[in-house]
Amino acid sequence: MNLLPACSFVVVHLILMQKNRVLLGLRTRTGFADGMYGLPAGKVEVGESVLAGMIREAKEELGIEIRESDLELSSMIYHLWTDKVQTQSNIFFVCRKFSGKIVNAEPEKCGTLKFFSLKRLPKNIIPFMAEGLHNHMKKIKYSEFGWDKKAYDI
Repeated sequence: MNLLPACSFVVVHLILMQKNRVLLGLRTRTGFADGMYGLPAGKVEVGESVLAGMIREAKEELGIEIRESDLELSSMIYHLWTDKVQTQSNIFFVCRKFSGKIVNAEPEKCGTLKFFSLKRLPKNIIPFMAEGLHNHMKKIKYSEFGWDKKAYDI
């Protein structure tokens, strides 16, 4: 029996709100979910706290400064990628306050940044990120995605 080695990592996701609108980026040339909208996000690096990872990703992707006190834990999704035999802990943070001007600091990975109403998200949004936004709106703190063998592997 050949089994692939299991892999697990933590990804932080930023729910950056202005009024009742959330910032999403259109992914391009990344090899993952290209042509789909997603939240600013990234893997937590070895030796880095989750909050420090979220602050770093906001700076790297959006050019903004966020303080730990500006981040509010929204939810966590434990995600199974069935075709890759790996799990991913997705931690979603809400932020309503930051300093600096939002810029597309990674244009090689992001075609555009756009604010969307939480009630009118684009159809081409990454499914587990859509679930994270649903959880935020419904105040659901924890869910699992992909364990029912219907995972949307992009």
